[in-house]
Amino acid sequence: MDIRSFDRVIQAILFFDKRINRRAAQVAKIRIVNKFFDANTQKDEPYLHPPFDFFFDRGDIDAPNPDELEKKMLDLAEEHEGEAAQRNAMLAYLEEKNKRPLPEIEEIPVYFYEDGISQLQMMLSMRTIEVMQHWRGNTSFRQYDIIRNMAESLMQQFSEFPEEFSEDESDDLQPPSVHHS
Repeated sequence: MDIRSFDRVIQAILFFDKRINRRAAQVAKIRIVNKFFDANTQKDEPYLHPPFDFFFDRGDIDAPNPDELEKKMLDLAEEHEGEAAQRNAMLAYLEEKNKRPLPEIEEIPVYFYEDGISQLQMMLSMRTIEVMQHWRGNTSFRQYDIIRNMAESLMQQFSEFPEEFSEDESDDLQPPSVHHS
């Protein structure tokens, strides 16, 4: 299905999930173009009109394998001793990975049925932010910058948190643990 908007992708997934039995069909992955197109350019370029086969019937589509990422994380854990060293190695790898530019076209797995729609919404939102920054001329902007800005904002918010809590009260502020099945 050719859809020209990430918002419409989310709406389509939710719409079809309600109307098609999951035993008959499920969304497993999506292919996306990480690029904004000028409305004036679209008039003159036939490949910017449906169908969008020009973008998706090619051999250069980046399709990361989630199993490879999991293997890399396990390898890093084996290479380092101690939980802190393992965590630091994994975070350094993920940081470096998020500093890379997005590929023009990619295929990404969708875990809607396991994790709900919010993970996909966040992933697409982060891509939109990076692509918008590139379109505005900030071509060095990466997803890493989004994560860093969010972390800095959270740190600032927490630094403004009143220190009037006793230790017993601060235990109530711990985030709930998350379990995936």
